[in-house]
Amino acid sequence: MVPWLFCRNVEASVEWLAAAFGCERRTIVAAPDGSGFAEVSFEGHVVMLGTPPDGAPLPHGPCRHGAVVVITREAAALAARAAHHGAAVEQPSASGAGCRVRDPDGHLWVFVSPAG
Repeated sequence: MVPWLFCRNVEASVEWLAAAFGCERRTIVAAPDGSGFAEVSFEGHVVMLGTPPDGAPLPHGPCRHGAVVVITREAAALAARAAHHGAAVEQPSASGAGCRVRDPDGHLWVFVSPAG
């Protein structure tokens, strides 16, 4: 299963995810207006990005339809890195076990440490 997140500007979203989370750029097909499609990976897992199909508008305000959950041993470090790049930290990691941040397009990213 691969999440597909809608964004306003594909290239800007890829650049932000690379800077804030250390995502690896895989594929970018973008038009001058920012529309297009991209794939990034994080610790071997792929996330697709794209402008909404058929020119549909993005929802206004933060997206509330779900979240991308990332299981990583670096939850606290990723929250700090994302905040440095402008993410809204909704739940900081007090213990290093998990946190929630919103990217510039309003997507919720939940970083949690693996059990055990």
